[in-house]
Amino acid sequence: MRRLLENVLRYKKSFVFVLIGQIVIYISVFGILNLYNNAENREKDRIESIYDSRIEIDLYKSQEKNIFSEDFLNIDKGNIVVTKGLSLSFSEQGMPNIVDLVLVNNEELPYKLIKGHIPGTEESDIGRNVVAIGRDKLKYAYEENGKQYITLATTKYEVVGVLGSNRSDFWDYKIVLNIHCISDKTLESINKDSEFKLELGSNNIDIFDIYKDVYVTLKSEDNGLNLESNKVKGLGESTVSTTLNRTGFAKKLSVALFCLCNCLVISEFFFIEHRKELEIEKTLGASNGFVIGKLFTRYVEISAIALLLFFIVTKAFEKIGLLSNIIRVNFINVLVVFATIIVIAILSLIYPYVKVVKIDVVEMRTRR
Repeated sequence: MRRLLENVLRYKKSFVFVLIGQIVIYISVFGILNLYNNAENREKDRIESIYDSRIEIDLYKSQEKNIFSEDFLNIDKGNIVVTKGLSLSFSEQGMPNIVDLVLVNNEELPYKLIKGHIPGTEESDIGRNVVAIGRDKLKYAYEENGKQYITLATTKYEVVGVLGSNRSDFWDYKIVLNIHCISDKTLESINKDSEFKLELGSNNIDIFDIYKDVYVTLKSEDNGLNLESNKVKGLGESTVSTTLNRTGFAKKLSVALFCLCNCLVISEFFFIEHRKELEIEKTLGASNGFVIGKLFTRYVEISAIALLLFFIVTKAFEKIGLLSNIIRVNFINVLVVFATIIVIAILSLIYPYVKVVKIDVVEMRTRR
């Protein structure tokens, strides 16, 4: 290690200049990798949330009344959840929020939890005002007597579960209620809405087996109810590109490419400081390949030192909470970083290579 440092520190100015340039490149590259990894992990969480068998039903009510009768709620197979169209005021956040409302729960729900449970999955929840919220929503909760609460549709709800995944933010913004664990005021607010989307889902049965019961029961409560049903197959369209677009991936990629191209500018300064040494080596008979190979090795060494410094500083910032986990060690990331170091070195040596090839050994010997 000492010999390595002595080698790269022979030219301190170019070392510092190149080192800073490399760190900027690593910031850009790891930022891009982090965005892509998050998008991929979000997609994995989405796929894992999909039932093996599911039907989506768009409901359009003809009157303001409760269409979720006891006959409907007593269906004994599959799960039924209102997944769209249900918006409730969230007092602490100061704005309405879309809420998932579990109507029927006969098997494990697809939500991921980091603590607690989904409302209605424990007998003690029935008749109480309880809710599960995502990690992002938890920051709005207030505490009373060691318990956390939020206010939905003017009703105080105890937070009994926190939604979240260790690998993405897919669940961080969700709010989940259960029809058996909400107040009359909340139910009144729900009944004012005229459009809903229901998801009938199961991993144990063909969900079409209960569709007829659902249809008949809903129609019996509101004969003018309009239903549009669709039995969904497959995993649906990937959300990776949508997630990347939302995070400004294209702009960040352009910045990363600009940083890589900046290697061409850095290389000129690098060559100027090494020029005298290169001319001497050429005069002594060193081939172009030997000279460029030596520069390539030195550049890779500086890149490795820059990567190590970047890793240390990033982890230090993560420890004190100023950064999220942007360095993730996996095969793809290691491969990309290795390729980045090679690309940096190659781009940075284009200018020195041209200059080395143009060095006239005869002229240098005559001059000396």
